[in-house]
Amino acid sequence: NGPRGVAFSLTGDTAYVCSFNASKVWRFVRGGTAVDDDIAGIPVTYSLSQNYPNPFNPTTQINFALPAEGMTTLKVFDVLGREVAELLHSRMAAGHHTVTFDASLLPSGMYIYKLETGDKVFAKKMMLLK
Repeated sequence: NGPRGVAFSLTGDTAYVCSFNASKVWRFVRGGTAVDDDIAGIPVTYSLSQNYPNPFNPTTQINFALPAEGMTTLKVFDVLGREVAELLHSRMAAGHHTVTFDASLLPSGMYIYKLETGDKVFAKKMMLLK
């Protein structure tokens, strides 16, 4: 079940890795963000799950589901509304997705992560404890 193939985006900042049995596709974006795309079982509704673990130190996973392909952004904000990280800004396939957020350079505190896709916007809180 190891990697079978790797492809890179035209800009070279994204790598796509396919598993040997082609049931998983992982997407790695320059800057330490990993996106695990599970295209099996297309969801019927949009959803953004609570990050896990929460509270976290220093990494956490954010899961979301898209019933249709579309331009998608996932950003993290501090409690004053300042953007501290853009985890995702790309066209995403329909399916279940997982993004790993590494907050090792951020101070402890409450953060808000926001998913925007199409005309849908979702937001949730998470707690970083160091």
